Amino acid sequence: MTLPREIELMIETWRNPDGRSHYLWSVWEDGTRSALSRPHASLDIAETDGIDYVRRNFGREPDRVTPI
Repeated sequence: MTLPREIELMIETWRNPDGRSHYLWSVWEDGTRSALSRPHASLDIAETDGIDYVRRNFGREPDRVTPI
């Protein structure tokens, strides 16, 4: 029997020298990154998009959502 993979969604904040920020999500399966998004305008948009990605591609919610 195969154990289910642990799926973590990380929401990354990138700050530019001009003071603007953008947000990316990354999906990690058992500690290995498997997907990375394009930049988003807000943390909320990035989180919603990342959760939708996990639902579509893994058929479930992420085990954790971690803002970094």
